[in-house]
Amino acid sequence: MSPIDEIGMQCGGGIIKRHLSRGRGIPCSDLSCNACLCDRAHRHILCAVCGYTGWGRIKFSCPQHPQTIFLIDVSQCPKCRAYGYMMSEF
Repeated sequence: MSPIDEIGMQCGGGIIKRHLSRGRGIPCSDLSCNACLCDRAHRHILCAVCGYTGWGRIKFSCPQHPQTIFLIDVSQCPKCRAYGYMMSEF
């Protein structure tokens, strides 16, 4: 198997291809398929592994701006280094 699989997602009548990486990587967002994620507000973040709570944003790949990177976004738990998909925003 290749490290990247393409998955077609049905969204608003069209099919959007998303790349899912295996292992460490940027988790897929459960937000709208075509919405820009770059201007999201900072929120409380919670690690499901160790219970760490903090203030910020979890790193997601924006479907409209895939090359944009925000250096302050959290890709791992700062306490236990759990992957981003094990964290949630609330």
